[in-house]
Amino acid sequence: GYRLTNRLFTLGMSQPPIRDLASTALPVMQELARQAGQSCHMAVVSGAEMVVIIAIEAPGLSGFAVRVGYRRPLHRSNSGRILLAFQSP
Repeated sequence: GYRLTNRLFTLGMSQPPIRDLASTALPVMQELARQAGQSCHMAVVSGAEMVVIIAIEAPGLSGFAVRVGYRRPLHRSNSGRILLAFQSP
């Protein structure tokens, strides 16, 4: 099974900014989507919003997908709530 850790975040932060985070995360996310049979996306905080920077479509015929660049208030999305939960107070 899978469990939420900060491993990918730590790996990404050891590289220069977002572009390198995306290139480092992409193969891991592709494998996660393949194994889970579901879509996968990564979002970052941008002011009071979250913005999707990587989106991997579900490998099957159907699935939920979010487009790169999608923005939503942090408190109005599950991804945003997760980002808020791990921010410093």
